[in-house]
Amino acid sequence: MLRAVQNYGLDAPGVEKRQLEGKLWELKPAQHRLMYVMIAGPSLVVLHGCKKESRRAKTGDLAAARQRMKQVLDEERELKKVKKSHGGRHD
Repeated sequence: MLRAVQNYGLDAPGVEKRQLEGKLWELKPAQHRLMYVMIAGPSLVVLHGCKKESRRAKTGDLAAARQRMKQVLDEERELKKVKKSHGGRHD
C-alpha cells in the first residue's frame, strides 16, 4: 500500500485513510496504523506506527502522534520563516 501511495498518491486504489483530528491522519495497511501529517511539498510525514488492536487508536498512540506532529509542524513553520527572510533562497 505504501508503494501505491508513493506512486499514485493518497487516492490510489486500496489505500484506506481517515482523518483522526485536524491535520492528523491515519493510513491502515493490513493490521497496522500509520499516523501521518502532510507538509509542504506536498510531503507525507509518518509520525507513529502501531499494530491495530481495536476499532479506535489507543490514547498513548494518539498522544505520541500528536507530540511528533507538533514538532514537525513547528519545524515546518521555522523553515518557512527562514525562507521568507532570505527571499525564498536556500543558503
